[in-house]
Amino acid sequence: MDNFIGEIRLFGFDRTPRGWAVCSGQLMSISQNSALFSLLGVYYGGDGITTFALPNLNGRAIIGEGSSLSGTTYPIGSVGGTENVTLTTNNIPSHNHLVSANISYDLGSPSANYFANANTSTNVGNKNKATVNLFAPQGGTPAPLAPAITSSGGSIPHENRMPFLVMNYCIATIGIYPSRQ
Repeated sequence: MDNFIGEIRLFGFDRTPRGWAVCSGQLMSISQNSALFSLLGVYYGGDGITTFALPNLNGRAIIGEGSSLSGTTYPIGSVGGTENVTLTTNNIPSHNHLVSANISYDLGSPSANYFANANTSTNVGNKNKATVNLFAPQGGTPAPLAPAITSSGGSIPHENRMPFLVMNYCIATIGIYPSRQ
């Protein structure tokens, strides 16, 4: 089976075949690999005078060169993504939290409105409303209400990778020189 110089293949064993090199970003000598350099250039690194780099595919997923459906352009040699992500409030959807408050009253409780008086303690429970109205009869003792919404979460980064299987990506250093179409 013939291969093209610069062709990348996956190997399911732990050695590098003769005429191939592991794609781990190492620098290569231009003088000893001129055909491969003529194809890769310095897309993946090197000084372009005496050295060039092989692609570093360690821990990376490969995507095709060009534009995505959303219009993002991915030129050859560009890298992106991250292994871990810490979500911030800008990353999560807008949402509301419920406030639980204890108030005191000694009169009947009209719908969604509560009379405030320090004589009796009652938990009004969780109300999914923007406002709970508290009323004190004239001359009554207002019940203090200082609800607090506490933060949630621990700001610990989470892994951001799809399920994976580890194999060796290798690039052909010898073989057939690919012609242009």
